[in-house]
Amino acid sequence: MCGWSVQSGQLQFHYPCSHTGDFIAVDMCGSVVVSGSHDETVKLWQVSEQGLVIPELSIDVGDRVWALSIQPQGNMCCVGSAGYHQVPPLHVFDMEG
Repeated sequence: MCGWSVQSGQLQFHYPCSHTGDFIAVDMCGSVVVSGSHDETVKLWQVSEQGLVIPELSIDVGDRVWALSIQPQGNMCCVGSAGYHQVPPLHVFDMEG
């Protein structure tokens, strides 16, 4: 997982090993990055001012992740999954609790 500055084009952070499956979706709000994968996990990361990526949380959704989005206020994340394995295709996570 890598992040670049829109203004300068410079690499801001890099984390080489993040998911065991295809990396499908990512969103960022402030210093928080949320990623989703076909490995059926959603991961929350904290990016420090020095560019260090700190894994904060891994959530097993139980289904392949296809999309995700952090609410602009940064307190909720919506995740869309494939809807297989009797798992609902929409998941909403409270990022503050």
